[in-house]
Amino acid sequence: MEPVLEVCGITKRYPLVVANDDISFSVSAGSVHALLGENGAGKSTLMNILYGSCRPDSGEIRVDGKTVRLCSPRDAIANGIGMVHQHFMLVPALTVLENMVLAMNRKDTGWVFSPAAIQKKIETLAGRYHFSVDLSAKVCDLSVGQQQRAEIIKALLYDCRVLILDEPTAVLTPPETEDFLEFVREFARAGGSVIFISHKLQEVLSVSDTITVLRAGRVVGTISAQGCDPDTLVRMMVGKELTQPRDSFGKSLGNEVLRVEHLYVNHHSQGRAAVNDVNLQVRAGEFYGIAGVDGNGQNELAQCIASLTRPVGGTVWIEGMRTESLSPGRVLELGVAHIPEDRRRVGLVMPFSVSENLIFHTYRNRSMKSRFGFLSWKKADAFAADLLNRYQIRTGSVHTPAQALSGGNQQKLIVARELETNPRLLIAVHLTRGVDIGAVEYIHEQLLCAKEKGCAILLISTELEELVELSDRIGVMYGGQIVREFSRGAYDLQSIGRCMTGKES
Repeated sequence: MEPVLEVCGITKRYPLVVANDDISFSVSAGSVHALLGENGAGKSTLMNILYGSCRPDSGEIRVDGKTVRLCSPRDAIANGIGMVHQHFMLVPALTVLENMVLAMNRKDTGWVFSPAAIQKKIETLAGRYHFSVDLSAKVCDLSVGQQQRAEIIKALLYDCRVLILDEPTAVLTPPETEDFLEFVREFARAGGSVIFISHKLQEVLSVSDTITVLRAGRVVGTISAQGCDPDTLVRMMVGKELTQPRDSFGKSLGNEVLRVEHLYVNHHSQGRAAVNDVNLQVRAGEFYGIAGVDGNGQNELAQCIASLTRPVGGTVWIEGMRTESLSPGRVLELGVAHIPEDRRRVGLVMPFSVSENLIFHTYRNRSMKSRFGFLSWKKADAFAADLLNRYQIRTGSVHTPAQALSGGNQQKLIVARELETNPRLLIAVHLTRGVDIGAVEYIHEQLLCAKEKGCAILLISTELEELVELSDRIGVMYGGQIVREFSRGAYDLQSIGRCMTGKES
């Protein structure tokens, strides 16, 4: 079958790093082509080049055998290439329909704007792929899965033939993931082509026809998904076998570190209750997981425990001290570390360097000071370089701005900074979202080490496999409440999934 898209010798260099080094592969019509690699392997840069957001230093892109110049997303769209980004490009305050119109050019709508005509086209696309989208709903009121469907329809409005999907299932529940993968298969059956970027190897194998693996900016190989297995992909991605996580269960727990009693927290912008009468306890050396669909109060719960927002009722106790009225700085001094949900807005200062972001908790320490009592940037940079090496964070130097890192490397930056405080309580929200499998292994190992040292860990995630692997107990949040708790040895993925969607309690 003739390729619809060809990538020929694409190279892109940045100061101190080669992001893409002579990358070549092709995508056939009616196929799903997966792109795998560790964080910093060059996937995001390559996709930005294909979508016209970034210009290569050398190489060609061919569509239907013809060389094309993609100088902007508009050029990519004109050549039938659409993209659904990992971080959605929707305006929360606008309705779904308004977001669709905002994305369209005048030549798409004509001089006389016709909402009815656009709405009809959207409804036709939604019906074709069995999507249910409320066009009159504001984006801020939609679930993550609904927002993703809106993004997909927005891309399909341009009649794209090649759809780039960047970490498309990172924020979806298991039922939403199944629905999404069925859409991918259906789009390919209809003759469309998909470039599927993911760290979830089982999903990749279930939906892909061909897989290209990148490592350090170069193509390691392109193989057929048929007959392939996760171990083969891991070896190609990281160049080694992964070890099994240690068994840290069955050991005696320490004193109670965290207690939450009858906690009520309002949604930060909508005024309604986001956390509704939540009670939980976490002891030293315990891993407590919270499962749930995004938007059911998990983030507000984490922010309240970290003292980033105030409750409207209830109490939070950390090692016997009430903390709901304390400042975030005071809670930090009590030994609380926080890996937030939104790494770009809350976890990092994006224009700051890697070094500056890594010393937020330690710059006042004597070990960071010069003999005159001032901050020593030489010591700060050495501290940052050590963390970059130990946590396998790929960046040109400690002076690289955080915004220049891939999403996975940004996440590892936060994990490294927070774990280096040797916390008594770690609050982690979507700990390994967008992180490659090699780094996930390392992060999990570090958390298990912290657990063995007596750290109490509250892990909030939509990744059930991660929760089941790590947690001593799992509480499921739905509608702002912990509707059911599961103990280790009695985990049932189907029951947990039903509780997450409100079908069981």
